[in-house]
Amino acid sequence: PFVDPAKTAMFKDERFRKACFHALDKDSMLRTEMRGMGVSVWNMVSPVLKYWHNTNVAKFPFDQAKAKALLDEMGLKDTNGDGIREDSQGNPASFAIITNKDNKLRERLVNLIAQDLKEVGIDARPQVLEFNTLITQTADTFTYEACLLGLSGGGIHPSLSMNVYLSSGRTHLFNPQQEKPATPWEAEIDKLAEQLNATLDFAEQRDIYFKVQEIFAEHCPILTLFNEYAFVAVRNKFGNLKPNVLGELIWNADEFY
Repeated sequence: PFVDPAKTAMFKDERFRKACFHALDKDSMLRTEMRGMGVSVWNMVSPVLKYWHNTNVAKFPFDQAKAKALLDEMGLKDTNGDGIREDSQGNPASFAIITNKDNKLRERLVNLIAQDLKEVGIDARPQVLEFNTLITQTADTFTYEACLLGLSGGGIHPSLSMNVYLSSGRTHLFNPQQEKPATPWEAEIDKLAEQLNATLDFAEQRDIYFKVQEIFAEHCPILTLFNEYAFVAVRNKFGNLKPNVLGELIWNADEFY
């Protein structure tokens, strides 16, 4: 699909992505829309997967001053006084964010994201689409600019999440359907993925996956928001239940009383 060169230039500049990250008040979203039922994250690995979760990754906490400074550094400034920044050619920092209809939480969150970005001079326009239309646009036609969605189902072992990390992966949402890595850092992740698949040593796999998370977090191809808490319910006449990190409740059925 045709991609507006001015918008491509903005999104390809890491300073723009990091500015957007700094503009997001995730803690406020957690307190209000999530009712405190979640935890802020800075990479795609859930903190509940303690062995694989790298806490030492780049973080971009809510800081409007930093966001504005990064946008200023890019030369994005509000030259006409309408509250929205423009590049040197007069192209506004403006794009649409799509999310899926009938998911009320995401509909509210996408509006909060738009409000936060507007505070630093970025015009983000929420658009709510039918889910099938959204999936077609994000996975097949790529006729979208930004999207609020959730990734899940990767399982516990990192090899099951490589469809997102690998430049050739079906769910690689940044520079999709690449014939070869589009950036040096994507090429580095591809190389690390090969190393991960070539060893059966868990400690070595962990070290490699930690590097993948550090590279991914530093370059911000996806702005991660939070993981929701998962709940399981059972009648109180049962005891010794031990829900695991996948939400499975009856894996230790032989120990129930």
